[in-house]
Amino acid sequence: MRLLLLVMSDGRREYLERTMLSLGGILADVEHWVIHEDSGDPADAKWAAGKFPGWRVHATGARSGFGGAIRSAWDLIRADYPDATHVLHWEGDFTLNRPVEVRDMCAVLDDRPHLAQMALRRQAWNAEEIAAGGIIERWPGDFIEIKYGHTVWLEHRRWFTTNPCVYRAGLLDGGWPDGAESEGHFSAEVFADTEMRAGYWGARDEAPWVHHIGDIRAGTEY
Repeated sequence: MRLLLLVMSDGRREYLERTMLSLGGILADVEHWVIHEDSGDPADAKWAAGKFPGWRVHATGARSGFGGAIRSAWDLIRADYPDATHVLHWEGDFTLNRPVEVRDMCAVLDDRPHLAQMALRRQAWNAEEIAAGGIIERWPGDFIEIKYGHTVWLEHRRWFTTNPCVYRAGLLDGGWPDGAESEGHFSAEVFADTEMRAGYWGARDEAPWVHHIGDIRAGTEY
């Protein structure tokens, strides 16, 4: 197992700095460290390279938007990191609340090929989630709790999320959709296979693993 940590950034330096600080406890589980910078400003990539030594900082020449940035990052991984078996995908405005066994998440994916990803639950964000008390509470009937040994996770078919998650590197081979609402289109492609599911790490009643700090959205083409 060779894990690549991909941090997606778009020039919001304060958010990226807080995100990176929170990730220190899981870096020992990672073989490759990549920051993908899509602000379009070379100064942001230069700042990141100086601030986070040991990380590869890859910058797009111009802002490519949400979907374009993922396509660029996936192309980079396929070309330059063929040994990577799993990708820990991390948007640059999420902090990790507590330690997590990332390799256990990867092991569950390897043991359960019907799972497209294993994500880390964030706090309630939009009005509907807040009113319900959380993401899972918003659609309680859509999530099935699975227990295997010392691991617990929830399985569902509601969406594929680019919030912090792990997926097998083979997922990159299909590419990421063009155009607006690309995350929704990718979800539809994944779940076109009626056997496929996605996972959230941890039990139904656990507190969120990650915290979304991105009050200001800078990306486009969601």
